[in-house]
Amino acid sequence: MYGVLLKKGLRESFSFRNSKRPDVAGAILSVVLTAALLAAVVIVVSALAKLYVDIRMDGVQDTAARVTELMTLIYAVIFLIGVGDGIKNINFALFESDDRKILMTLPIKSSTIFYSKLTAVYIRQVVVFAAMLITVNAALASATNVDAVYVGMTAAAVFIFPGLTLLASSILCFPAYILKRFLKSKYLISLILATGILALCFFGYRYILEFIRELFTTGNIRFFFDDDVMNFMINFSKYAYPVNLIARLMTGTEIVKNLIILIAITAAAFLVGFGVVALLYNRVQLLRATSDKSSKRSLKRIGARRSVFVGLLKKEFFLIYRTPSYAFQYFSVAVIMPLMVYFCMGIGEDLLRQLIMADASAELGLFLVLTFGALTNTFAATNISRDGYAFYTLKTMPIKPSAIVNAKVLFSAIIAVLSIAVSVIVLYVEEYVTAGESAFIFFVALFMALAQIAFATGKDLKRPSFSAEEDNEVRESTETVSQIIILGLLFGILLGGAALFVSVFLGEKVPNGEVYVTVGSLAVSAIVAALSFAYLYKGLPERLYRMQEGGN
Repeated sequence: MYGVLLKKGLRESFSFRNSKRPDVAGAILSVVLTAALLAAVVIVVSALAKLYVDIRMDGVQDTAARVTELMTLIYAVIFLIGVGDGIKNINFALFESDDRKILMTLPIKSSTIFYSKLTAVYIRQVVVFAAMLITVNAALASATNVDAVYVGMTAAAVFIFPGLTLLASSILCFPAYILKRFLKSKYLISLILATGILALCFFGYRYILEFIRELFTTGNIRFFFDDDVMNFMINFSKYAYPVNLIARLMTGTEIVKNLIILIAITAAAFLVGFGVVALLYNRVQLLRATSDKSSKRSLKRIGARRSVFVGLLKKEFFLIYRTPSYAFQYFSVAVIMPLMVYFCMGIGEDLLRQLIMADASAELGLFLVLTFGALTNTFAATNISRDGYAFYTLKTMPIKPSAIVNAKVLFSAIIAVLSIAVSVIVLYVEEYVTAGESAFIFFVALFMALAQIAFATGKDLKRPSFSAEEDNEVRESTETVSQIIILGLLFGILLGGAALFVSVFLGEKVPNGEVYVTVGSLAVSAIVAALSFAYLYKGLPERLYRMQEGGN
């Protein structure tokens, strides 16, 4: 039975969630983005390693020490990523998976269920760490001696790292689960925390981008690695267990001693990690089974009669606001969008100016607003599915189909317009673009946002995916999300690239070239928006009443 459950868990982790509706676009997008990310890591890390190993401390160059320090820092980042991924996957596999209710009723030992799921999590992390560690070590190979020990320890680390991260993940998964349940009903606190954490991540992202710009434009990284930073790097590599042990093994430092310590820590990691989760598994399953009871609440007095459309808008707001994951995906991302545009604009403008020797601020601004705007508009991909099976009840009410859909589209559009407007205002205030360019970017982004919202809502209306959980929360992204991201990137590259090409290469050859680009971009975006709304509203009443989960 253990093998059957393990095979089931691995199939869910490494195959399409729903074989009848494979997300081909999502798979392609994931492969392309992963390949691009790994390529970027190789380029940046290899360039950094070549410069970092030349840094001298007290006039002495110690290549092995510098490589160990850099490896320790990078491995620590990978370790933290692994812990976060481990917490998420352990909590989902043990406490939130769709099959937990069925498995609890079957004559299967809870220990068998537990070990099969945790083993599946470990194997999944082995695959993830293989991609990350092999990529990083290949990039670092340019700064160290590549021998049999280096290759062998890289292969060993692929299996050792997941064991170490599972120790931390297993200990932290239950507190994280309890914290998540506590914050689930604290809507405003959850939204503020999620937005704040996301903002901090992008502040860190900003410094990474600035470092990359400095690395590739001047090649001078000593400004970042001053004496204080170098002392931190040295001390960190001494005490950052257990990742510093792996770094020392890679450089061939005290191999036997460090290997014994690492094996002992790994063995303890498996014992403690499996033990902690095994003790908590049954308790959490009991908590899940007994805590979803409805509580008695006093009914509020019904006030003055309001418009049906206003009521539908209010429903959309509270549905998102009272679901932490929805609030994060929509409100937090929309709030952070201007910050993302601002950070990327400042650094991207300098890089473009040095690459093409021309000012391309407006073109870059258009590309960034369209790209990040697409990330915000992906939330419209579940405009219908979010209602769950209650949508069937909504269909039976004396409400026009257009009113139901209009409320969803309008609410999504309001958030998108506000996010775009703030982003454009930031670009104008920071003097990246003129007033005319700001208006141009705003209207093109507005038309594209409306197009994405209408298209996503129409796709979800055609094939909704309702959750079987008690809270009706949609936890899996659909193929429409991938399509929206791809379309956002394509139109960002198309419109921004066309404007850049005309500005740089045809500016003197084509009179009034900027006018043609402006009118053309506005016309294209407006036509795309019109076609998307036609797709959404064509035969809407019939489509709505024929709608069923999985497609009309």
